[in-house]
Amino acid sequence: MSKGPASDAAKFRNNPKLIAKYLNDALATDDAASTTRAIGNLARAHGMGAIAEVANVDRAGLYRSLRGDADPKFSTILKVLTALGIKLEAKPGGRLVEIGLKAKGKRVIHSTCGEQKE
Repeated sequence: MSKGPASDAAKFRNNPKLIAKYLNDALATDDAASTTRAIGNLARAHGMGAIAEVANVDRAGLYRSLRGDADPKFSTILKVLTALGIKLEAKPGGRLVEIGLKAKGKRVIHSTCGEQKE
């Protein structure tokens, strides 16, 4: 993912597939600040005022929230992504995490694939 200014993101402006790739690259860093900056770059490339209006959020607050050094509300992120024409979608991540939960009958539930073992 490019860490350049918003002008670097401008090439993604009217291409939802490239926008999604840009955001997926940012998400792959597992760094919230990097992902927030990427969303901010895209919002600036599309025009922060227009994105704020469509997302029904304050423009000045949106600039502050999407700098990368703030922790914006998840609802704000969802509104901005919707305004950008992007839908969040969950998919398996490839990393398996085993969480053992003990309940009555000492059943252990493995969260990775829903298997239940006694």
